Amino acid sequence: MLIILEGPDGSGSTTHAKLLTKALCKQGIDALQTWQPSTGPIGTDVRKILHKELPHPGHEAFQKMYSDDRQWHAKNVVIPALEAGKTVVCERWLWSTVIYARYFGIDEETALSWNQNLPEPDHHIVLLPTKQIMFERLLGKKQDIFENNEMQTQIYELYQEYSKRFNWPIVDTSGSISDGQQHLLQLLQL
Repeated sequence: MLIILEGPDGSGSTTHAKLLTKALCKQGIDALQTWQPSTGPIGTDVRKILHKELPHPGHEAFQKMYSDDRQWHAKNVVIPALEAGKTVVCERWLWSTVIYARYFGIDEETALSWNQNLPEPDHHIVLLPTKQIMFERLLGKKQDIFENNEMQTQIYELYQEYSKRFNWPIVDTSGSISDGQQHLLQLLQL
């Protein structure tokens, strides 16, 4: 099973992916937590660009790097894990690139064309705290080049738009971590 957790920066996806993976393992399900950008060669460069350790290649080229990393990640991590019978909990998938690409003026069709032949998720869940909580969380951490209020406000609204369009369930992660996790487990019927 492939479970995708999406959301803007500050949504709690890292925390909830980690806790969900632990909960699955406690139930005897062989689960793997993974994320994007990955720890692969392209994902490593993406992280360096995010933290200004490498020059920014331009918005379209950068979003294409995310997609190239996703292809590497799918081929080398996600698909082998699924084929081995594992449940994969992944932070972000192709729609995060579509959403961020749209923010930068890149059309949806172009972003989707970069993300061909990926496994379809069994569950696609959006984590969405209130905007205020999201901004408070972003203030409390070292920010990367995408973590600014103006940009994240628009990303937040795009996640809301796509959630309605595709009927993705939303978990409000504004409250306690345990409340968010309970809602997530209920959605997954675990």
